[in-house]
Amino acid sequence: MISGSSVEGEFDRLFHLMEELKEVERRSRELLAEVIQEIQSLAGRLVGPRAIKPEDVGEGTSADESSVEESSAEESPAEESLAEEDAVASDDTRDLRDGEKRMIRVLSRHPKLTRTQLATLSLLKATSGTFSSYLSRLRSRELISIDGGYVSLTGRGCRSAGVRSVKPMPEGEVRREWLAVLRGGARRILEALIDVGSVGLTRDELAREAGLKATSGTYSAYLAKLRNNGLIEVVDGKIRITKILGWGT
Repeated sequence: MISGSSVEGEFDRLFHLMEELKEVERRSRELLAEVIQEIQSLAGRLVGPRAIKPEDVGEGTSADESSVEESSAEESPAEESLAEEDAVASDDTRDLRDGEKRMIRVLSRHPKLTRTQLATLSLLKATSGTFSSYLSRLRSRELISIDGGYVSLTGRGCRSAGVRSVKPMPEGEVRREWLAVLRGGARRILEALIDVGSVGLTRDELAREAGLKATSGTYSAYLAKLRNNGLIEVVDGKIRITKILGWGT
């Protein structure tokens, strides 16, 4: 007869296997997208823009029409500067991979994030070589800066993201963004803690609220994930959300 603890252990093992399979599937899709982007980028560089030939220009253009065209082509210094910035932003993002674009979009909503937070919100794995490669590429292009363990957009990065500066998001939006990227038990745990705010819950209370078993490895893994992302903390024996998510209830 199989004991209850053995069944629970097998369930935990199968759960982790399922999570690993999901990660492999996600990574495969990401790699495929990267290959497609590289092919498109290479094709664009090989073909290049089509040169305008004299015969492409109509011979019947009048002097008045030419004058209007020349006049409209003139730009003020400010307009020229903006056009140059737009061109730089376009060049900066033209051949970025999907994961890198997600990182830029995430950072355009948060003044600064840890590597782990950025990876999670960008649907990447912080310990993967892919994420490290993305960070390196974005940094070499001067789109991001890394200071004191925090990642943020540079002025150039802001322009590439279409924002003048990065301002903190309202508390409700921050919570919704995190809940959107978390799944299963991790999300249920966070929802339960958001409901009680700064009061917090004991480990056992939180497990019950989230529909999990306090002694299971799965529950511990969920708590570790939330803690590594700076979303929860333990104070006086109770687990509660951090200031990142706000304490107002």
